[in-house]
Amino acid sequence: MTAKDATDIQPVTFPPEVLARIAPDISLQRHLSLGLRPSLRKYEEFREYHSTPLTNDCNENPTGAPILGGNISKIGNMFVITTITGGIVEELVPVSGELEDLSNSNQSTDSGYAPVWPQVEVERGRVGAPTDEEMIVSEKLYETILSSQVIPNASLEVDVGVGYQDGTISYTDETMKPKNRKWTYVLYAKQQVFSRSGPIFDLLWNSLMLALQNVKLPRVYIDERATDLKIPIRTRGRSASIRETYDLMFDSQTLVDLKIINDNVSFASNFGVIALDPSLEIKVDEEEDQDEDMDKTLDTALAAKKPVLLADLQDDTEEGAVLSKMSISATADGTYKSLYLASADTRIPLVHLQTALKLSVQRSKDLSQL
Repeated sequence: MTAKDATDIQPVTFPPEVLARIAPDISLQRHLSLGLRPSLRKYEEFREYHSTPLTNDCNENPTGAPILGGNISKIGNMFVITTITGGIVEELVPVSGELEDLSNSNQSTDSGYAPVWPQVEVERGRVGAPTDEEMIVSEKLYETILSSQVIPNASLEVDVGVGYQDGTISYTDETMKPKNRKWTYVLYAKQQVFSRSGPIFDLLWNSLMLALQNVKLPRVYIDERATDLKIPIRTRGRSASIRETYDLMFDSQTLVDLKIINDNVSFASNFGVIALDPSLEIKVDEEEDQDEDMDKTLDTALAAKKPVLLADLQDDTEEGAVLSKMSISATADGTYKSLYLASADTRIPLVHLQTALKLSVQRSKDLSQL
């Protein structure tokens, strides 16, 4: 073989940001072998959380429903805009034998607490039907807030007033209020995620909890000149009573605070567990100068060869490489409301679960001060 026939082979190198995209597991393992995370945070360190409340404005209505409250939450480069809107539905009350049976059957499954109907949108510059992730997270939010028992049904009951021809509204005139009629508020939450980087459930949940704390509900009244139109009610295939219809009006000048159970308000934190891969270690020259703290962290990470706990996963590098994850929702006084575990490539040791539970309570205390 001549020198001309020889092939010159050069190693292929990638910048750190490129390596993090094409091989997030290798990038993360290289950082962890040095006792660091790609974000240079400590293993159990959380990012700073920023929150801005959105005040309600029932007069402006760009989406067709009054905005009752909201919140903007930001962590890192990712932020969520949460807006709470509402509507009114009529509930069945026992006015006859048949309707009473139907009403009792509904009450048998009533937990005494109301949900919020969330709609999650992860903005990616596309339009069309919601993605699987958006639908799964929306359902998860619905189930979590219902099981957390944050909103009692009584706080959504509508105490209707009566509007008179002279323009005055009375909420104390019981003689004019309809009998055997009951209305309740229904709350909807639209949550838009921008610059998505890392898990989104925890940020969505925390923003929703903060938004519910500044929700104000408009009072509702019935026009004195309510229509006399009556409609038949059919129940189980047979005609029942004749009921009057009422035109409900919102009193945007008179607002009441949404009464929630503050002791049940919880905040969520996410964690990941990943095992160190000895084959991806970066050998550090022992002759190089290292400060004492760095030496301890590095020795622990390289010598232990066991799973490590990472708090508040960030960016595609950590989210894509860490497959064993936890999401914990806790109140500031240490009551746990939800716990989601996904153990894939690495088993979650009991000691890491205990540590994550303690850290989630401390994180909830910090966020409750916002």
